[in-house]
Amino acid sequence: MINQTSQQFLWIIRTDPELDSDVLKDLVYLLRPYPHFFLIASNYNFLIGKDSKPGGWRGGETAREILGSKIFCGDIALLRGASKHEVEQIVLETRLDSDDGLNINYLETVQKFATKAVISNMSIGEELANLEQAQHRASWMYWCAKRHVEWHYSGKLDQGQVNAIGHETYCITAGLTVAFGVGVQIDSIVKSPHHKLYSDVGHFGGCGLSRNKDCLVMVDDLSAAAIRSRTPTSAGMKNIDPIYVDPEMTKSLWNLLREDFTITDEGARYANQYIHDNLDMIALENEMGQCTEGHSCKESSKEKLRRIREDIAAQKLKT
Repeated sequence: MINQTSQQFLWIIRTDPELDSDVLKDLVYLLRPYPHFFLIASNYNFLIGKDSKPGGWRGGETAREILGSKIFCGDIALLRGASKHEVEQIVLETRLDSDDGLNINYLETVQKFATKAVISNMSIGEELANLEQAQHRASWMYWCAKRHVEWHYSGKLDQGQVNAIGHETYCITAGLTVAFGVGVQIDSIVKSPHHKLYSDVGHFGGCGLSRNKDCLVMVDDLSAAAIRSRTPTSAGMKNIDPIYVDPEMTKSLWNLLREDFTITDEGARYANQYIHDNLDMIALENEMGQCTEGHSCKESSKEKLRRIREDIAAQKLKT
């Protein structure tokens, strides 16, 4: 997020109010230099997830909840100003889970698209001059990553394994963005779980464009829009097992991650090593977090986590 080519955004980072104090200090140290990055003590989510709260940035619910929470860092005056002016601006909200990342060009790509495609705030003169153009603008719109990279913990002392994933008719959570035109409220948009969003928007539409499917855009301008971690830190534990990828494809993907995601070889090796060294505790904490507020609740995930811990225990007995 530090390297996004557009820095015209607020990054709201929600963390458990009971987060370990040493981890909290490290987070604040990393985030404090950036006044538009906010770390807040809150487990609430708006617009996303099965336990999400009603409301969002449009309408002020998110800002009021943030300002009523403990704010560890971030320019509060900037936050208040953004909240005050949300009624007269296009509002974009992008989802990014803590174990995912975005192409450094992603936010700028979506912002440029939104300024051309979504109803904006024009003066009366501009509105009359651009009436025909305004009729072809959407009142709201979604964007989803069409292609992304998956990073797998490898269990070996290397950078981990990477794989390229593409999807034409499915929205992943990483980078999922919704835009509200000026004057458009949350009740006006299609709201669905990410895995149903593409089909539901295509079926219901309602953004003001003649074709329902145009209300959602699969971002195709980037080689990969996002990166997702597939490791035992995942609450859903889906597709966490490494798979074989052609060496040439692997080389190409690592070059892409270095250039368009500013991921370093050293950073990838450190993350892989950290998971390797702490796998038992990671699996235990993930299992403890299953079925708690805001997290998935799958018996299959619990079983996978128990099996990881059993395998580690068996390995220790052998040595």
